[in-house]
Amino acid sequence: MGGLRFEFTGLRSDADELRDDLDVLYHLGADWFGVCNDLDEIFSESDFAVVEFAQAVNSWLSRGFELAEDLVFAPSGYEGRAVLFRHRSDDWCVDSDFRSPKVPSALVDERELRASLLDFRERLAYEAQTCGIDVDAVLDRLANYAL
Repeated sequence: MGGLRFEFTGLRSDADELRDDLDVLYHLGADWFGVCNDLDEIFSESDFAVVEFAQAVNSWLSRGFELAEDLVFAPSGYEGRAVLFRHRSDDWCVDSDFRSPKVPSALVDERELRASLLDFRERLAYEAQTCGIDVDAVLDRLANYAL
């Protein structure tokens, strides 16, 4: 186990302008991929809804790992499970519909999964800030709404 990272490049909007928090949530995307052991790309997807994923991760992390609840995430309009974190005894299986059948799922411990998700969130906040978008503020406001 080791080296899980959620990476993204090319943060962009598929809308002409981002007018409100929901536009940021649903229209800000990037080319996104998961890497394990610094070598194995376990999945990738272009135009992935990174802010929507960050919202799901925030909600999941706030409930706590001690619940050992699986996270199944699919962006709005996607049929399937774009990303899946499934608890398996002492580890977490990281999987995705975007994974090539030739690439195995990643198994990571709780500490590594949490660290990789928090790192993703920090990088997303930083990259969005360079585009003039305060993703943390958007996610804080959305956490108070029932979507």
